[in-house]
Amino acid sequence: MKALRQHKIVGIILQNSPIGISEILGILDENISVPTLNRELAKLKETQIIQTIGNGPRLKYVISFENLLTFPINIEAFFNLDVDERKIIERFNIK
Repeated sequence: MKALRQHKIVGIILQNSPIGISEILGILDENISVPTLNRELAKLKETQIIQTIGNGPRLKYVISFENLLTFPINIEAFFNLDVDERKIIERFNIK
C-alpha cells in the first residue's frame, strides 16, 4: 500500500510540479492525513526522488530527475493513460 501511495505521489508531483502539500492532498485519490502525507514525502525526499523549493507555507515539491531513473514505475498505470496524458521526460541532465 505504501509503495503504491508513493508511486501515486511521485506521479502527482511529476504531472503538477512544483506543487504544495495541500494540492497533493486534493489530487490524491486516498483519504490520508497531512502527517501521513508528510511522512511519505519525507521518505521520498530522503531517497532523493523529490526535492523541495521554498519553506514554510510556500514549500513546494519537485522531482529530482537525477534519481528518478532508479525509481520503480508502475507500468500498468502508465499504459492505462492515454498517450497524450502520459508525462514523459524528453531528456536527462546526467552529470
